[in-house]
Amino acid sequence: EGVRSLLQERLNTASSINLNDISYRLGFSKSYIKDRFKKKTGSSIIQYYIELKIDKAKKLLSQQKYTVSEIADILGFSSLYYFSRQGLCCN
Repeated sequence: EGVRSLLQERLNTASSINLNDISYRLGFSKSYIKDRFKKKTGSSIIQYYIELKIDKAKKLLSQQKYTVSEIADILGFSSLYYFSRQGLCCN
């Protein structure tokens, strides 16, 4: 799906994304994209993106090459506190 590809692309380049960007790139309205994505995945676009970031964080943590703070920064989490509240140790 286009939205998933865009989210993965942004995750790999560590750049931010928003619904306006997705809407523009795919050529559909924001409401159409949100509704369709929710129906297909069962989650919102932002929640799905956060889950992608958490999965990547887990992989980076398992490599033991970066500190938690570095990983939070690499993945664009707004703060170390927010990153640490994502339950990485328990999922």
